[in-house]
Amino acid sequence: MAAIRTPLAPKSRSQWFTSQKLGAKFFAFNVDADFNDAVDALMVVDLTQTERQRLDRYLTPEGAAFFSEVSRRQSESADTEPGPPGPLER
Repeated sequence: MAAIRTPLAPKSRSQWFTSQKLGAKFFAFNVDADFNDAVDALMVVDLTQTERQRLDRYLTPEGAAFFSEVSRRQSESADTEPGPPGPLER
């Protein structure tokens, strides 16, 4: 599995825009006193909504192809397999 090379906290304007292009949602920020007062950020990215070009960049083309295939299979099985009954089906 390839490592994702994404910055935890945008250090520059270009990194901030990259985070926006990935569809990142920031949930928390923290100043890490044990790491020279660096700013940490907790962010979530929905990779199923990310452009293929960006997946290729951060996951490598092979990793992006693998992720896309697994994601496609999961969405297909979710469409065909019945889940637990909803509140109106009981």
